[in-house]
Amino acid sequence: MDRDGARFGRVRERVEQQTRDAFRPRTRGGDQMAMKHGILSIRESEIEDIESWLGTQLDLVVTTWNEGQWGLDGITWGDSDKRATLERVFGRTDRQLVLHYEFQGGNLRDYSSAADGTHDDKHRQLARELIEIGMEDTIIRPSGEFNMDWSGRYPNDPSNYAEGLARVVREMRSVDGAAFTFTFS
Repeated sequence: MDRDGARFGRVRERVEQQTRDAFRPRTRGGDQMAMKHGILSIRESEIEDIESWLGTQLDLVVTTWNEGQWGLDGITWGDSDKRATLERVFGRTDRQLVLHYEFQGGNLRDYSSAADGTHDDKHRQLARELIEIGMEDTIIRPSGEFNMDWSGRYPNDPSNYAEGLARVVREMRSVDGAAFTFTFS
């Protein structure tokens, strides 16, 4: 083997070892912490491909929301039988969905109907539907990027956003079996 070939082999071995080390559990204060793996995806096949490449199951999958839709129908997901696929991919595994949820409805800037309770039943409906398919631990990202004036989600009345947000959290947590986490961005 020539000198360049041997050097390349050593570099490749070092990169492969660093990759394996990156996916090993870490410790903090004696407690073992597993590294979290996640992607933005809208299809089961994408998740399978990345897991095959990683050699491990993803922990988190982020997806988006179809504005003006409610319940599971609002979740952006590209597989034909959305309910069955979500149940298979998340409800029967340790994976968690991070769901960007547009809680104000179709008008991205107007949170008045979220603030006055108009959508409360829709928030509970989403919670029930997630729980029914085993996704009670979904991480909800309510109307993310709301405070960015460059975003189409910037509220015309921030107090309506705040009241609507409080209602989403309260209504979704009120459903039996809910174990949702809410993350704000």
